[in-house]
Amino acid sequence: MTSSEWTDRLPAGLGRQLSANRYLAKGAIAIMAATVIASAAGWFYWVVGSHRWHTSEIGASLSLIAALSIIGLVAGQPVTTTLVVRLGGATKPWSVLLRTLLVTSATGLGLALLALLLLPQSLTATATVPVKLMFLASALVAPTSIVLDGAVLVARRSELIVARTLVHSIGKLALLGVMALPAFALGGPFAVLVSWTVAQVVASGLVVSKSRSSFRERGGGRTENSSEAILLRGLVPQVIGSLSASLPPQLLPLIVVASLGTRSAAWFSITWLVGGLCFMISPAVSQTLLAEGTRADQELRSSVRAAATLSLALLAVPLFVYVVAGREVLNLFGSNYGRMGGGLLLALAVSSLPDLVTNLAVTVYRVRDRLVHAAVTNVVIAIVAIVGTLWAVNHHNLAGIGWSWCAAQSCGVVVILAIAVLDRQRRRPRAL
Repeated sequence: MTSSEWTDRLPAGLGRQLSANRYLAKGAIAIMAATVIASAAGWFYWVVGSHRWHTSEIGASLSLIAALSIIGLVAGQPVTTTLVVRLGGATKPWSVLLRTLLVTSATGLGLALLALLLLPQSLTATATVPVKLMFLASALVAPTSIVLDGAVLVARRSELIVARTLVHSIGKLALLGVMALPAFALGGPFAVLVSWTVAQVVASGLVVSKSRSSFRERGGGRTENSSEAILLRGLVPQVIGSLSASLPPQLLPLIVVASLGTRSAAWFSITWLVGGLCFMISPAVSQTLLAEGTRADQELRSSVRAAATLSLALLAVPLFVYVVAGREVLNLFGSNYGRMGGGLLLALAVSSLPDLVTNLAVTVYRVRDRLVHAAVTNVVIAIVAIVGTLWAVNHHNLAGIGWSWCAAQSCGVVVILAIAVLDRQRRRPRAL
């Protein structure tokens, strides 16, 4: 086959794979679109806030929203991963979804109470009673977006992810704009929490009302389909695996700020933000694969091939640009960004390839109920990433953080290969 014939057949093959797995492509694109919308709206949101309130109030507000994001992640992500895998086999999926929302909301409230008790200094400047009460109310709804996004993926209603993100983004921006008017003598943290929470409630309510008909009760299904069984089985490895995957990207910027100061943190954060385009793709595809792979009518091997093809196709352009012209891209933010962040961006771009492999493999483990394997893989990645980052910041080496992240993902691939070898040895018939 000549090179021209090969390039002609490539788009056709990609089209056939995506056509056969259209819900996989639809869900992944919806998640990525929602991420872009939320990021753009977040930029405008903080521009409005910074023009109305003092820097110290904006700093406190950012800390509160960051805390709510972590609370939502810890309370919602592990249970949602279990929910996505098992919701399709429930005879009463709507009841399961409602109980999941109750469980995650209660967990979020408990974590917020713990934060207020253990971390009072983070709120000393603005720790009025209304702010504390609003923070607790916000924690109740913090996990809902994670839970609902997972549920609508199972129902193949991924357009609701984009709708929820739009309603939340536009709603919080409009509310903050109103409360920023001089007529409202509100403190920045309180206004931010009110706008964020009200928009979250409205957006979540929209998804609940629009998706209810998609979760009809049915007979048959798996024998283990009670709400408790669905939520509790395998929860411990699910918690370990999910948090090991989700928390390191949240911790790395904090490590850089604490160790290298604000200037290095700015170079790192902008570079991580730009490089994040690569890391948005395979998690979005893998999240949709998790929902699609649990369907009885879906052939898992075909879905994994389609997921890998789609991820590589979407990664091709940013990966090429960052490898060839990463410094020039960063120089758009200022003359020093390319010089200080170029090596880091190159490392992040390269690491997106082993990251793709580990994301897909962990998803397959979860679909096949091999939760310990998923947890071990993510724990190894998390440990190597954090230890490598601590080493890199001690040597004032921003690029070293990127290569530590790349090494962590590569170690994850090694773990996956080791598991595959052990599986093959177990299946091999023993000699008589």
